Amino acid sequence: MVNFKGLIRFFSTLSSLLLIILFLIFKNRNKEKKLWVIFFYILLSFLFDLSFFTIGEAFNIPEFYLYVCFTLTEYTIFSIFFYLTYQRKAFKWLVVSCYPGFLAITYYLLANSKNYSFDSLTASFEGIFIIIFSILFFYEQLTHPEVTFIYASKYFWIIVAMLIYLSATLFLFIAATYLSLNDFERLSIINGIANITKNILIAIAFIIPTTKLIRHSSGKSYNM
Repeated sequence: MVNFKGLIRFFSTLSSLLLIILFLIFKNRNKEKKLWVIFFYILLSFLFDLSFFTIGEAFNIPEFYLYVCFTLTEYTIFSIFFYLTYQRKAFKWLVVSCYPGFLAITYYLLANSKNYSFDSLTASFEGIFIIIFSILFFYEQLTHPEVTFIYASKYFWIIVAMLIYLSATLFLFIAATYLSLNDFERLSIINGIANITKNILIAIAFIIPTTKLIRHSSGKSYNM
């Protein structure tokens, strides 16, 4: 099991590296600001995976605080992506209004931390918020589509990737508080597999060509 866990972690990190290379190869297809936001997220994830244990040991920082820092950064990047992706102002304002709430949750966790090994609270709320934002994206595309076939949109694949990744790991994050360290380490394989799946789906988004927009009756078009 230990070897399998290490193998999954290796391929999870490798998939992030390959995704970075893939983005740069197809850079001409990924000029939109929203796609660069996702590239920045993948780059940070890869660097975090490489330096997680090194930073913790070098500066004597508990893993818990490193997890909190990454979760906050990840949520911030995802929020920026959704804000740029939404067409409706109401959905954009929802993203903005949820952010202070997430900061408050993060502050509460840090202020009341009790030597936790994982930031279960912030990771769980991040998963819930991003799943809601993802559902709103699909609702918006059903009522006001930007492309004829939604699967031809780069953002469809990215948001499906987020939805699968956070849905797959949400139970793990919620249960982390009640699991022993050994049980959590064993179940962390789920996180690695979900991350590999997420990167494969984002790779599709980076590879497929930019789609043409639907021009609505208002004459307004949207950048894709």
